[in-house]
Amino acid sequence: MDKKSFYTLCCILTELTGIEDVGYHKILSDRLKPIIKSNTGEITEADWIQHHTDNPALIANNPLLVELLRTKKKVYIKDTSLSSSADLDSFTICSVYVFPIVINNEVIGVIPIVSIGTVNSLKDETILECELAINNYKYIFE
Repeated sequence: MDKKSFYTLCCILTELTGIEDVGYHKILSDRLKPIIKSNTGEITEADWIQHHTDNPALIANNPLLVELLRTKKKVYIKDTSLSSSADLDSFTICSVYVFPIVINNEVIGVIPIVSIGTVNSLKDETILECELAINNYKYIFE
């Protein structure tokens, strides 16, 4: 993976959203595997990877991921206090926007943009701009 391009994408997404915690997970058969995270934000990459190693994000237990894999489209929760998903309790996630990386019609990974400690309710236009930015950098995940 081209880390420099990933960090450039993270900067673009942060400029669009004001959210600094951006990651990339590969999809394994039953879970997410953390690969790389922005070098800014509330959580260090090492802590993020360790947390996901200790508490794997199992796809079958996460309705958001199930929907993303089924539809191959972005999913999000603008205010997690209104959601019952237990997966969102870690890191005090208050808003989450998850974008699929689709290569050859298969979801190979996801880019979550998470707001920690503060609700960050993005406008639909901003979410679309994020999606377009991610699609412009999709080549780094192939």
